[in-house]
Amino acid sequence: MSVPKTATAIKVKIMLRCITIDKAHEHKNYLSRGEQVLAKETSELIRRKDDISSNESNLSQILSNYPQHAHVHKNKGLVNLGLNDQHQVIKYYDQLLQINPNLAEVYRRRGKLREDLGDYQGAIEDYNQALRINPLLTKAYTNRGIVFSAIGEYQQAITDFSHILQLNPNDACAYYNRAVAYYKLGDYDRALKNYTRALLNNPNLIEAYVSRGSLRIELGDKWGATEDYIQAVRLNPDFAANPKTSS
Repeated sequence: MSVPKTATAIKVKIMLRCITIDKAHEHKNYLSRGEQVLAKETSELIRRKDDISSNESNLSQILSNYPQHAHVHKNKGLVNLGLNDQHQVIKYYDQLLQINPNLAEVYRRRGKLREDLGDYQGAIEDYNQALRINPLLTKAYTNRGIVFSAIGEYQQAITDFSHILQLNPNDACAYYNRAVAYYKLGDYDRALKNYTRALLNNPNLIEAYVSRGSLRIELGDKWGATEDYIQAVRLNPDFAANPKTSS
């Protein structure tokens, strides 16, 4: 009997493939006994000609029976993310965190979805929890710092970007993001220095050239601004037609 070509069937097949990929990353070429049972049950599910909503419900039930394979929930959520169903992905992450509340990366991913949906407070709470679990998760500092900047909490944003630089002094994006926060606070000297540090670590960071050029104009350094804009055009010729500032 052929597998029905439903959205659920495709997602389940991708999910099962993710299990195999995860194991390959662990240098194992086989599925554990529990995953074999999980694969068998989900395979049976997609062979049945149930409607999609029923399949979704049954699949969630099957997954909940195997909490030790929490990464399957994570990958299923990422598959749905590809379908732009952000609210549904958040629900899957909720289920995953009920099974295992110590997954820092899942908190971070859920926080990013909440941020994208405009729920900044919820995003900050998730980033906070991610960092409680894993204080070295630099992406969570970046995400939280960007949210702080978005809501005007620039000093807190600077604290997060500075923490990243303590962990990795060569992070060009952290210097750039910190420069933007300093600019918003009116600290042009520190903003200029941070744009420059960003470019020392990544000479191809066009946003830093554009933002530094705009700042140099405000500071009366027209020659310096011209040099920055010329470099931006070299990196992206479209900038000449549509110049935009990032700060």
